[in-house]
Amino acid sequence: MLKFLQNEDNGYTKRKVINNIDFKLMYKPTDLLVDQHLENNFSIQEVDSLRAALKDFMYFNLAISSDNREVLNTLAQDRAEFGKMVSTLSFNFQDKVSMVTSNKDTIQMVDFSYPRMYGLSRATSLLLVFPVEAGLRNSATIDVIVEDIGFQTGQVKFRYDVSLITNQPEINFSSIPKD
Repeated sequence: MLKFLQNEDNGYTKRKVINNIDFKLMYKPTDLLVDQHLENNFSIQEVDSLRAALKDFMYFNLAISSDNREVLNTLAQDRAEFGKMVSTLSFNFQDKVSMVTSNKDTIQMVDFSYPRMYGLSRATSLLLVFPVEAGLRNSATIDVIVEDIGFQTGQVKFRYDVSLITNQPEINFSSIPKD
């Protein structure tokens, strides 16, 4: 499923390059997250329980890189700027990202996660979490908007067809061999 999602032609991954900053946003369907949480010997009841716990949210992975490296390690000019960017990514990123439906309704991000990789990754990655709201179902598209976080890129907008999210791919867990 991951290769399918990463293929930009399928619509789940969007990419924009602005001022040598590479932004990549991938929608993560519920079953991808379920699969990541399951242990080797899982039951269908566990699958159903995880699906129920995760279904009310939309999950996106935002990867930001420059020269195929984490942006903090390539763009921060000094320690003060590095610290400010780490603070924004760690504690204030909810103020930098929003979602707007084609009906002009704003959906606020409810959570995000920024795991520090200390230069060991090819991108600075964040998990963004938005609630699935009733207004979403009446919209044709959603825009995930990332404000400039100090890289002089301006606002970066990613548009998704809502049908991709409401008809997201699923994994047939009953056909997966158990160890």
